Amino acid sequence: MIIFVYALDPDGSVFNEVSRATEYSALWIPLGMLLLTLISKNRKKTSQCTWYTLTWLQYIRWLCLINTSLDDNLQFFFQSLIKGTNGEKIFPSYTTEVFDKFQEMGIESCYFINNIEKFLIVFAANISLCIFIMIVACKSTRFNEYKEKFTANLAARTVLVCVYDFFLFSLLQFYNVNLSENYNFINSLIAAGIFIICMIVTIYCPIYTTNQSSCCLETTHQSTLLEEFKHKEKDKGFYYFIYLIIRFGSAICLVFMQSTFISQAAIIGLLELALILYIVLFKPFQDMNIGYCVVTCEICTLGIICCLLSYGFTINESGKLFLRWVIICCFWTAMIVCIGRFIVTFLKKYSEVEETKKKSEGSIVPIVEELQVETRIRDFSDARLGRKSENEISSLSFDAKAQDSVPLENKEEKVVNDENNERNNRDLNDSSIPLFFDESNVKSEIPYYSRLMSKFTKEIAEKNSEKK
Repeated sequence: MIIFVYALDPDGSVFNEVSRATEYSALWIPLGMLLLTLISKNRKKTSQCTWYTLTWLQYIRWLCLINTSLDDNLQFFFQSLIKGTNGEKIFPSYTTEVFDKFQEMGIESCYFINNIEKFLIVFAANISLCIFIMIVACKSTRFNEYKEKFTANLAARTVLVCVYDFFLFSLLQFYNVNLSENYNFINSLIAAGIFIICMIVTIYCPIYTTNQSSCCLETTHQSTLLEEFKHKEKDKGFYYFIYLIIRFGSAICLVFMQSTFISQAAIIGLLELALILYIVLFKPFQDMNIGYCVVTCEICTLGIICCLLSYGFTINESGKLFLRWVIICCFWTAMIVCIGRFIVTFLKKYSEVEETKKKSEGSIVPIVEELQVETRIRDFSDARLGRKSENEISSLSFDAKAQDSVPLENKEEKVVNDENNERNNRDLNDSSIPLFFDESNVKSEIPYYSRLMSKFTKEIAEKNSEKK
């Protein structure tokens, strides 16, 4: 295998081209997912796919801060990945003393605002939007519905997407804090506020999921963050808590354990392994196809961590070349899984809509046939009643004054007796047309009541004509 890889790329030029393609894919693939999510009929599930792809890319790009000696090719790959996800600088850049490993990856200062400028803008914009909706919802019932469905999920998703960078660079700011400098003090103050918010979310996450699992998950406006998980068992709602613990533990290792890369890689790898075992053993997802995709991506992440750990012990060039290609294969395997899962989720809703249409069209046929049978029975009953009315009903005469003088109780008794007589009359109940509703007592009474209604209608019509 090593000989094959070395023959394919002896000088690393092919690897650099793949790294350059990674820079654009890291930007455009999540952006394309986001745009398709906006037009999707299955927006809840596609947004979860997009969210996971974004957070996975953020986590992968900072694994290069594990303090191993990377060669130029692998360093170029991670720099391209960081550049593709970060983009160009917005705020003026400052240069301060920072770890050598951070400087190799393009982090020039320890200032919190400069390192997370885009995430800070997105975070502030989304939180401002949530606050605006909550204020408007106090005066508008329409926005009140948006507040229940939208604000909590948007705020939670925003924190989950930005939390890793917030943890990492707030700890870097605390490590290099200098309160005598005004700009450093402002950055430290902002970093402390963001760090407290992230820690509150991390601590409250298991409490929230447990409460939702026990009492709130049957409501109409349940959180879309929890819809893909099982809710009956309380131990199956800790996915996001483990997710946040992994981000927090990785940030601590990358900032405070720069002296020993073995400890860094070992702790981060064990955290990843804990998440994999949790998904495999507890199966927290409603649809375990989602769980299998997440496990595949996390196994690829664990493979990248192991390769970075092995990089520190590998001396020969052929071994490093092999590890480079294993890393990039793990990366693209996970990306293909994320893209494939998104496409399947995006197209699945359309197939379900078409299947529903076919079922609704097929269900019309029995109803039409049943109505035709009832119509035939009713017409036949009317015809039989018509022949009988010529012999019996025409002989009846109504005296208006005598009829009005009959007490109301006698009238009711007469109606009841007439009904019983009609039920026992074989001439009316016998029919050459087979009854198709023998299984149902309700439907079998349809011919009788239709005949009875026709009889009394004709009697009333004749009575009115005699009065005139």
